[in-house]
Amino acid sequence: MTTSLIKAAILEPQPLRDGRYEFVFSNIAVSVDKDFVFARLSKYEPLGEVEVVHPAERQTDVEPISNLLIASSPFVYIPEHQAIAFQRVWSKIEASKFRKAFEGLVAARSGDFFAECRLVPISSLTSFVERIARVTRFTRIDAKASPPNPLYGPLWKELSEYLRRRNAGEVRVAERAATSEGIRTELARVANAISADSEGPKAEELLSQPLGVTDAALFMAADGYGEARVDGVKPDGSTVTVRTSDVHMEFQHAKDPDPAGLHAAAVEVLRRIEVSRRLQHDDQEG
Repeated sequence: MTTSLIKAAILEPQPLRDGRYEFVFSNIAVSVDKDFVFARLSKYEPLGEVEVVHPAERQTDVEPISNLLIASSPFVYIPEHQAIAFQRVWSKIEASKFRKAFEGLVAARSGDFFAECRLVPISSLTSFVERIARVTRFTRIDAKASPPNPLYGPLWKELSEYLRRRNAGEVRVAERAATSEGIRTELARVANAISADSEGPKAEELLSQPLGVTDAALFMAADGYGEARVDGVKPDGSTVTVRTSDVHMEFQHAKDPDPAGLHAAAVEVLRRIEVSRRLQHDDQEG
């Protein structure tokens, strides 16, 4: 899905039906430099009802109203990072509902059944590796990842280069343990090292060592370029499932944000992520 198609979908949206409600992009604003697009994902009821009061009769009544707004989630689309920062509206527009509605609106506007728009959360790497580090035996690893261009991370640089050489835009891996010993993987070792020494030489050394395809794809997904799931067993014998979508990045911001302010805050978070995860630009691609 190209930047131009996403922008077109936001700027000229077609309402998306979801049960009794509909979604549409509203309050749209494009920055002067065109480096971001601000809008609101609005959820409304086409045929709604409101309760009104008639003071003279001292009675209340229900009257029909068209396009009754239920909630709206402000967001900013940042083409440079191919990222979106949005506000979760508790019980009205949760994160999963925002992603589903956004994807549906973009797909409907593009009119291309083969053009897929997927919003995948950027995982909190700290929370993710802490959960992985607790696993002593891995029974299942699933990962689906698409390498960004031209960024790459040290843990999955070789996988990214391999996919480019093959002209492949996505990798999917699924492993299941063959015996009770579990899958032989470097996940726990790398996760423990990162947790214990996230900025030190030990982590730096580990991050520079190439991983196998499955492990690399999982960390690529954790960096926001896919989805992954791990099943395993903890030291006490209990089972655990860790998903990248369960530990997504969040940051605090104003409830009714200024477009430029939300853009600046989101870019700051994205740049911090690039630095902390040692994401780099490939000069050959830039």
